[in-house]
Amino acid sequence: TAWQQVYHEVTQEWGLSEHMFFVIGTAIAHEVPFVLLNLLLYSLHRFNLFTRYKLSEKYPDQALVTECLKHLIINHAIIQLITAYGLWPIFRWRGFHFSPELPSPFTVLWQLLFFVLVEDSLFYWSHRLLHHPLVYKHIHKKHHEFKTTIGIASEYAHPVEALVSNLVPFAFGPCLVGPHVVTFWLWMILRIVETVDAHSGYDFPWSPFKILPFQGGSERHFYHHYYNIGSYGSFFCCWDWLMGTDIKFRQHQDKIRKIK
Repeated sequence: TAWQQVYHEVTQEWGLSEHMFFVIGTAIAHEVPFVLLNLLLYSLHRFNLFTRYKLSEKYPDQALVTECLKHLIINHAIIQLITAYGLWPIFRWRGFHFSPELPSPFTVLWQLLFFVLVEDSLFYWSHRLLHHPLVYKHIHKKHHEFKTTIGIASEYAHPVEALVSNLVPFAFGPCLVGPHVVTFWLWMILRIVETVDAHSGYDFPWSPFKILPFQGGSERHFYHHYYNIGSYGSFFCCWDWLMGTDIKFRQHQDKIRKIK
């Protein structure tokens, strides 16, 4: 299969260990969607395309954007590579594997759904914790420097937040299952696309993250940043609905509908 050829080429011809294969593959699975999506979003802003779907006419201050880019360069070029390298022994212990045979489509789908459910639950509660007055000003306030959101803001966060509210919710599901590494990379791509979409500042009607009524979406997350209240979920709004933390958002939507 194509996967077996790639695995043989990387490990035998190039002489890379599975450890380094994981680090490089993880970096690619992260960088490609993140960079391409954000280049696309910036192009839409730069050339005033699809303005009807913009959630705000305002754009973040250039100084903040520059600071965010500096943060991302350090994070992507150094921190994330070190993190992936350090996590592989733990992931290997939890059952991550480079099996010659790829998992069936059914296996990939149920595992991805499981990862989404676990991530959404842990993200909701950790995110809500970060908004506690005793915690917010020390940690989460950095992320909320972006009152109006753009795609790159999705990864602009304090190191404690990056660990507690980003990495742990993201990696916990896979650590419970022990997936094929390719499934893990697909999960990473999905999560990157979702969070960039949520921070994009655009409410695209074709977004796959707003098809169903219980999904999250960019409009919810834009409201969360702009008003700094409620709507703590990622993929779904179920926890917000159950805990009543999206009441203000739903009232806001009702007002907009009445005006229209």
